[in-house]
Amino acid sequence: MKYSSEKFIELQNISFSYGEKMILDAFSLSLPVGEKTALFAPSGWGKTTLLYLIAGLRKPDCGEISYPFATPAFSMVFQENRLLESAGIKRNLTLVQNQLSSEQLVSQLAAVGLNYPLKEKAGRLSGGEQRRLSILRALCAKYDILLMDEPFTGLDEETKQKVIGYVMRQTEGKTVILVTHDIAEAQSLGCNIVTLAP
Repeated sequence: MKYSSEKFIELQNISFSYGEKMILDAFSLSLPVGEKTALFAPSGWGKTTLLYLIAGLRKPDCGEISYPFATPAFSMVFQENRLLESAGIKRNLTLVQNQLSSEQLVSQLAAVGLNYPLKEKAGRLSGGEQRRLSILRALCAKYDILLMDEPFTGLDEETKQKVIGYVMRQTEGKTVILVTHDIAEAQSLGCNIVTLAP
C-alpha cells in the first residue's frame, strides 16, 4: 500500500490473473477522492476483482495502487449479503461500529424501511431486507473509501429509490466507488461515470 499526496486513488499498470486466466493487463485508472464514481464494463470484465484490488482483498501480480491516506479504511457492500444470519440485526451492525446507540440504529433502520426489533435474526429477513441491512452495515462502518458491488440488486423500484436517497445523504463528500449494470442507479447517486471497456 503506497501513500500519495495527490487527491486520487491511483492504479498504475495493474496486472492480475486467476491461474492462467488474465483479468487485468497493465491497467491504469485514477479515481477522485471525495466524489462518487461508477464503473461500467461488460459482465466478466473483472469489475469485482478491481474492487477487491482497491480494497486490498487481492494483491496485483504487478503494478501499484496508491492512496491519498496513510492507512486507508475501507467499507464494502459485496455482491453477496455476507450477514451473520443466526445473529440479530444489532449484532450485524455493531460488528463494524460498536459506538452507535440502539436509538441511532433504530433510526437508521427505519430510514431504509426496516422496522424490526434489533434482536430480530438477520436470517429471518427477506432477501431484499437482507440487502438493505448489508448496505446499512457498510454505511455504519468508519471508512475513507466505500466500495459498492451491485448494491441495489433485488430491491423493487420504490425501495431502491428510498435506499439510494439514504446512501446519497450518508455519503455526501465521501469517496464512493460503485459497480452497477444500471446507469440510472449511478445517475441517481450523482456518480461520475467511467466506462472501462467499449
